[in-house]
Amino acid sequence: MEKRVTGKDVARRAGVTAATVSYVLNGSQKQCVSDATRARVLEAARELGYVPDRTAKSLRRRESGVLGVVIEKNLSTPRFSTNVQGMLQEASERGYRITLCRNRMRENGMVDYLNAYYERSIDGVIFVGRDNEGPDARSAAVIERDRIPFVALDCHLGSKPFGSVDFDYRSGAYEVTTRLLKMSLGRLVYVRPEVQTPQETLREEGVRAACAEAGRVEPVIVQVSIDYRELASFDARRPAGSVVQGDRDSGYVNMLRLLKRAAVGALRDGDVVVASWSGWSRVLQAIAPVQGAVYADLASDGLSMIGTKLFSQLPNLEAGRTCVSEVLQQITGGASGHHVLVPTCHATEELLS
Repeated sequence: MEKRVTGKDVARRAGVTAATVSYVLNGSQKQCVSDATRARVLEAARELGYVPDRTAKSLRRRESGVLGVVIEKNLSTPRFSTNVQGMLQEASERGYRITLCRNRMRENGMVDYLNAYYERSIDGVIFVGRDNEGPDARSAAVIERDRIPFVALDCHLGSKPFGSVDFDYRSGAYEVTTRLLKMSLGRLVYVRPEVQTPQETLREEGVRAACAEAGRVEPVIVQVSIDYRELASFDARRPAGSVVQGDRDSGYVNMLRLLKRAAVGALRDGDVVVASWSGWSRVLQAIAPVQGAVYADLASDGLSMIGTKLFSQLPNLEAGRTCVSEVLQQITGGASGHHVLVPTCHATEELLS
């Protein structure tokens, strides 16, 4: 077997000490290394094909250089893939890697991601809630007790003693609804899933507040009969990428069926229609067509750019990056922080002009 290239080999090739190689390759700011020396070390490392032994390094520092991301959502969904992309970008820029973890209980009574932390496979946890749920009570108690670097994304857990990154759904819904009401005097119809989550509650509050401030009657609420069971099944039953032709039992097709059942007969000509989920406005125009209505989506992906006057864009990339920054702050001894990111309202015509 060919001998592994070491830092000492790089030092000999560059004509410097092993310590200088370590300073350069680890990006240390504690020692002043000239640009010429730094260039010589990097060139030697490239020529020799040197790869640092991160296992040995992690044993010395008691760190792995890896962050665990707990996410059990379909990553073909643009929202979640963008979250993870932001995490990858920020982690890479900060000298860390990420790995995906599971939120499953082991035989020892501890979930996988906490096992990974205690095994020193990861240095901190980014938790993306499944159907908006945070860590279970027992795991949350362990995180708090042992001060495990931890951040929850889009869980809306209130005053929990660990880091969080959430979205200001109320202000996003308020801004979109306010601007849409200025375009039409029709009645406001808000189409939302029946499932009760903090996110849906905040969106409806924003819609109602905008109507009240504009002096309009209360919105007509059309609820689509999606419950927690349906919500949990969409990702599991939907094939990655797209719906299989003829698959009438896929989660996505079933969602459209429920949307049609709720909307047909509920919409009227000239309505101002605000849809809670991405792409719903476009679907409503196909399955429950009315004349002279204007539409907006509150949760956006590419589908919302067709068929809407306005849509609300969640800062998903920024959210991923913020999660990494937050957990690294805790790893380096900082206090946990709570971040609320504001969605951006876009006018479709302005973007496409």
